[in-house]
Amino acid sequence: MFFENSYSIYEAQVDPKIEFSVKKWLNNELPAASFRNSYNYSFIHKCEKKCDIEDSSLRLVYIVKSSTKHFDRREAIRNSWGFEKRFSDVEIRTIFVLGIDEEYEIQQKINEESKLKGDIVQANFKDNYYNNTIKTMISIEWAVKYCSHAKFYYFSDDDMYVSTKNVLRFIRNPLEYPGYYNSDDFRSSKRMKDLLDVELRDDTELYAGYVFKNTRPLRSRFSKCSEFYFYKKSYEPYSYRYVIASHGFDDPKELRWVWNDQKSLGNA
Repeated sequence: MFFENSYSIYEAQVDPKIEFSVKKWLNNELPAASFRNSYNYSFIHKCEKKCDIEDSSLRLVYIVKSSTKHFDRREAIRNSWGFEKRFSDVEIRTIFVLGIDEEYEIQQKINEESKLKGDIVQANFKDNYYNNTIKTMISIEWAVKYCSHAKFYYFSDDDMYVSTKNVLRFIRNPLEYPGYYNSDDFRSSKRMKDLLDVELRDDTELYAGYVFKNTRPLRSRFSKCSEFYFYKKSYEPYSYRYVIASHGFDDPKELRWVWNDQKSLGNA
């Protein structure tokens, strides 16, 4: 994401008319530039009642991007970290976001899965890796339309190990979590204030979705927690004590085994 005052870094690649076009569109006027990659997808399975809770106490929603054919992975997640009744005093919900499959038999199985499990959100776009952006947009639309009152949303893939216990511990007090920037030097520094007190001016405008060639992500290392692993962390029972999430668990049996092992140790 890039704020408008950062455009000078990418002068050669940003359409200078974008601000003008967006403002015209917001005023219901015809923009000077035509839309690209317009969003015109609709839900097949909405799962619209998933977040219906009378007292509005929904704490955490897992939104899992899943491939259509990954029935076993979804079932493994339901029986491990995606189990909604893991803690009796915390309201948790889990949904799986899918596109459509070209095989009729697969779609029929998905229809049955949705009817049986009640946790499938599916939209009418082709399900493949290159449409992950669409899947993310569908996820956000679903959250806004059908689950807007949750306190936290956790986006994940279907090949992740997640410790719900550690997720809840982290969101309860992230600065106290092992692996976060919680040293005395950091707490007393301006960086702490910058991390916790992020406010934008009322007139700040943000445009997202650009692809800038030959550039690297602009990251803030002070907003990262080391217990989120984008790779597969080598497993040892006690090395996963504080792990919040680890990538690379595409074997449903392994996911179940690791999660059950960590649960028995009190870490999941």
